[in-house]
Amino acid sequence: MNEEANFIEDFCNSTFWNLTLAWDDPRGPLFTWCFEETVLRWLPCLWLAVCALPYAVYLKRQPRLRQLPKQRLNVVKILICLTLAGLAATELIRSLTHRAGQVSTVIVVGSGIQLAAYLLVSVFIRVEFRKGIAACGVPFIFWLLSLLCDVEPLYSRLIMDREEEALFQDLLFARFGLQALSLVLNCYADVGRQALVDGKEPCPEIRSSFLARVTFFWMLRLLYRGYKVALEENHLFALNPRDSTDRHLPKFMAAWGNDNGPLLNEESSRCQPEA
Repeated sequence: MNEEANFIEDFCNSTFWNLTLAWDDPRGPLFTWCFEETVLRWLPCLWLAVCALPYAVYLKRQPRLRQLPKQRLNVVKILICLTLAGLAATELIRSLTHRAGQVSTVIVVGSGIQLAAYLLVSVFIRVEFRKGIAACGVPFIFWLLSLLCDVEPLYSRLIMDREEEALFQDLLFARFGLQALSLVLNCYADVGRQALVDGKEPCPEIRSSFLARVTFFWMLRLLYRGYKVALEENHLFALNPRDSTDRHLPKFMAAWGNDNGPLLNEESSRCQPEA
């Protein structure tokens, strides 16, 4: 453990962990600059890296549905991602062109990782739109972690006088604001108008954001109607295409045939009349 801590401290050129600063400082809890630039900065990107491949496979397997009528919110989300990527690129370039010995390598690595993460999220948002997916949890959790991990660095720079170039502090403040805006926007989804399905209103879960799905907020209108009056069949939404028999029956029949094919062949041979 000490060897790992020493490696990180050599990488940052500063102390990685200070127990007094974290627990005994009256202004705290506060973390060291090295801890902020490694753990707090890399954690959201680590989450995205772990989920990137499975999520990409999931998106690839989804059928391409009719595009949502509105895409203004998705455009804004992508623009925010590209702006954040521009901020990370600015920090990366400034770190590389700074005078030797003034900027640690950890800033170069951290800004480069964040640049790749923001570009990857923008690609995910675009693919989600082309697949007809209103919202998903991977980008939402990424923005939530990014915002939470930037709270302490922002607070520490407001109350402590650190020897840091003003540009890096301004980039942190701008990044925090854009990440907060992106998190708020990911609480909503481009819904638009959708045609009736067999005379019924489409399932609102399809058009709901990730937060509305995990909290079942998309069912609130139906639950409130059921509280007021007795529900009837015409009050119900259309079935989610994900749960329809048209989608699951072929898979079931294929599995049924593979498991019971020999038995069915044996039963059919017994029923054939003898020559």
